[in-house]
Amino acid sequence: MFKYGLPHKCVFSQRGEQPRTLAELNQLSDVTYLDGGLETLAFIGTQLDNALISTNNGAALLTGMGGLAPYQNVNMPFRISQKRITLRIRSEAPVRLISTNGQKKCNDLLVVADTSGELFLKIETNGGYDVQAIGISDTEQAAAHLACCQSLPEGVISLNAVRAARDAWSQSDAGKHLNDFCIDAGCIRLSTLPHIGKNWAWPVMRKVLLGFLSYLVNNQVRHARLVPGCGFLQGSLFQNGSFQIFDQMFLVSNGLNNFVLDLSQVTSCWVTRFSTVSHLELYSDADRAVAILAPDPNSDIRCWNNLLESLPKA
Repeated sequence: MFKYGLPHKCVFSQRGEQPRTLAELNQLSDVTYLDGGLETLAFIGTQLDNALISTNNGAALLTGMGGLAPYQNVNMPFRISQKRITLRIRSEAPVRLISTNGQKKCNDLLVVADTSGELFLKIETNGGYDVQAIGISDTEQAAAHLACCQSLPEGVISLNAVRAARDAWSQSDAGKHLNDFCIDAGCIRLSTLPHIGKNWAWPVMRKVLLGFLSYLVNNQVRHARLVPGCGFLQGSLFQNGSFQIFDQMFLVSNGLNNFVLDLSQVTSCWVTRFSTVSHLELYSDADRAVAILAPDPNSDIRCWNNLLESLPKA
């Protein structure tokens, strides 16, 4: 996993390597465990206007300045905001919600960790009303650890999952497909992709990924970028910007938003097609999705679909 320290207005991210676990965060500030989970965070986020919101799953990083778009859970149609940061959540996801008090070496933070203590989402205040909005969430320490979902043994494919995916594939909208990444970061989904059908899902060559990402930026191709965490997806629209490459790190920035992808951790790329929409799904060797690229709903979807179909198949 990579550490990040991208330039922006918030002070905390300019102080070197960022904490990736609760233990590391506790060394920088006093932490408070909050009652509530992703639903609480989603509602608090809608009150923010000038915070840094970032999701880091260890292979991809997405940051944005501002506040969260209107509340959106996995039972609602998928909508990506033109002006604010999109967060799609699974309300019952087993996560911990933690706040810091701005003491020691960092600002006021609201962070989401999984049950092992790994940090996935961070909201950092930048002064003003946002500090009060996060402060409202402080409650007594939350009760005991939440149980994680059990998974199948490695290498075992659930036939029920394949049947369910096949039956629902073409009838499901983009929101229902993206819900797969809110359950287990796409692990079950990836196991079913080879069995969906060649017209609905196919692998593409990983070695063309850098060239494709560069093409999108250089030609200002509008698209949505989504990064899964634990029980949620953070999304933003790319409209313009520039990219840089540091070793295997691909960084896109336009001043208000950053997207970083560790190309060395992307081991498989899949184009998925449902209804009239195509997505590019990127997975790690742990069979977890690290990022999803989707069309801007207000742009020419046919052009986007043609771009993905032009990628050489693996």
